[in-house]
Amino acid sequence: MKRTTVAFLLALAILAAGAAVISAAASDLAIGRRLPDSERVAARWTPERLLAARPMPPPRADLERLRGEEGDEGGAIAARAAAARSVHDWAPQPPTARVPQGLAKILIDPERLAGHRPARERRSGWTTTARGNFLLDFTSSRLVPEDSRFFYPYSTSGKLFFSIPGEGDFICSGAVVSARVVATAGHCVNEGGSDFFEDFLFVPAYREGEAPFGVWTANFVSTTEEWSDLPEVPNAADFGFLVMDDIDGAKIGSITGWLGWLTGNLSPNHVHILGYPANLDRGERMHQVTAGDSIAIEPLIASSAADTHIFGSDMLGGSSGGPWVQNFGVKAKGQKGSKNAKLNRVVGITSYASGNAKDKVQGSSDPGSSFKAAFNLACSAESGNCSKKGKPKS
Repeated sequence: MKRTTVAFLLALAILAAGAAVISAAASDLAIGRRLPDSERVAARWTPERLLAARPMPPPRADLERLRGEEGDEGGAIAARAAAARSVHDWAPQPPTARVPQGLAKILIDPERLAGHRPARERRSGWTTTARGNFLLDFTSSRLVPEDSRFFYPYSTSGKLFFSIPGEGDFICSGAVVSARVVATAGHCVNEGGSDFFEDFLFVPAYREGEAPFGVWTANFVSTTEEWSDLPEVPNAADFGFLVMDDIDGAKIGSITGWLGWLTGNLSPNHVHILGYPANLDRGERMHQVTAGDSIAIEPLIASSAADTHIFGSDMLGGSSGGPWVQNFGVKAKGQKGSKNAKLNRVVGITSYASGNAKDKVQGSSDPGSSFKAAFNLACSAESGNCSKKGKPKS
């Protein structure tokens, strides 16, 4: 059946059911949905629900057969570097407003949080030796100092709560990438077709029940058609975007700042991966992994034309949707002359883990035209969602 016919029948079915209308991008690369009743969503997330939310299990890919078969032999890195030169660039933006009085909240009483799990479960059973079966080196750490979360660019990253009808409440990670837009993984917003999740709540710089920059509800969600058509990994475009409601006239990006993004620049590269993995500090603290270049994963699912890369990492469930950021941080005087000098650009999003935990890798789709289409769909949902200063450059 032709895609246009499928889209037409899907639209009729949605209208007949009285559901929110699915919006399609002009390029036919992304779909989105308006989300109703933000006040109900905010009231729904009681301390009990926040505590009961489970980390979204990372989709698993069978990478075992690729061990020793893929790599950067014979100038493959140089070839990918040349292919990466044609990119779309969205500029980052530090915070432009002070945190309004009353925005910071304590979502969960510290004593209640401490007593939620037995003390013996506070230690993760995961061994954090920084190399796995794929021999990809990485560094895994809490933030140092942990109060770094209050400052840009850490302030852009946060914990994402949401519900899946019939399954319960879950947790992913995400990052602010424009005035009102948060980026995450496609599998954190959609399980295929028009089946979007619900009740999204984003908490930037979350730590053990604290919300220093407030809690933000969403009014629009989008993902790529690659993900909605075939929600399996590796996937060419496991990306999702949320448009956040303003709080007392303030946009989330003005309070936290936002990260930029680059397409076609995931490999070769070095990245800073942020997220809230439940296997480390119970997912109650922002975690960071820094990792070097990856192994290129050839398409494992022919129909998805998966273009993904893996980097070393020990983060698991809950870290899905976290940003992979190149040149993370603040430039020092004297830093110049680099061939890839753009600061604080998202070049990947945590998408999947290996089926073998001892591999200690995470994978990301390589952002491309579908990433841009889903982002633009979120931007177009309402005037002011995205800053003209950061207009993507082809």
